[in-house]
Amino acid sequence: MKSLTVFGCGNMASALVRGIFETNRDLKISTYTPTKTRATELANVVSGIVLDSLDEIPHTDAYLIACKPQQFDELSENLKLKLPPESFVISIMAGVPTSVIKAKLGAEKLVRVMPNTPTLVGEGISLMYFNESITVSEKEGLTKLFSDTSKVYTFSDEEMIEKLSGLTASGPAYVFEIARIVAAIAENYGVDKDSSNEMAKQLLFGSSKMMSTSEFNPEELREQVTSKNGITYEALKVFQNEGLEPLFSKAIGSAYKRAKELGK
Repeated sequence: MKSLTVFGCGNMASALVRGIFETNRDLKISTYTPTKTRATELANVVSGIVLDSLDEIPHTDAYLIACKPQQFDELSENLKLKLPPESFVISIMAGVPTSVIKAKLGAEKLVRVMPNTPTLVGEGISLMYFNESITVSEKEGLTKLFSDTSKVYTFSDEEMIEKLSGLTASGPAYVFEIARIVAAIAENYGVDKDSSNEMAKQLLFGSSKMMSTSEFNPEELREQVTSKNGITYEALKVFQNEGLEPLFSKAIGSAYKRAKELGK
């Protein structure tokens, strides 16, 4: 891929495009948002061109649909007659299946990607689904492109994108919330605010690095920290008694339900 046009430049799209640009500095990028504010911010970072309107869409190798699902109806009305049928369309919209995108845009080659924000630092997760019009070489090229910034998981069942989006795409927010809670508790115990935040970040960073380089799975690593009737054991017992795992599962299920609602 040598050129890309981006429709919608929110946090997820910006993290994705910036991450890709870091390892593909020759990529020519055009950006569009109705007010041009976020489009300009992203273009400035990736040496891109801001489109003044949808009447000046350039011919590029791919078009990234990154608006909110609720905005797609309006965007598609303005794009349908402007994108050639052979256009290569990549969507990162939650909940909007390729069948709907195809019907509204008339494009044949469709890819759904659900990235997450750590893509910005080259440590993301990208869920991918290719429709039947994508060739093997195109799959390989796009997988390579996203592999530069994330671990790619490809699925033949598009529904998996919806099921897992609340886990992987939303997942960083859960991790950040845990860090916030840890920092808040430390601060309540008398640690200054800056040190509390540093402590929380280092806890998650060190644990994640250890987990990513270890031969042991998460459960085994947890057991290595836990002594019978020790302080960790007592804390984990509270998590178990209060139903942390079913609560987490319920939250992911709620995210999946919302993804389905957005696609209607």
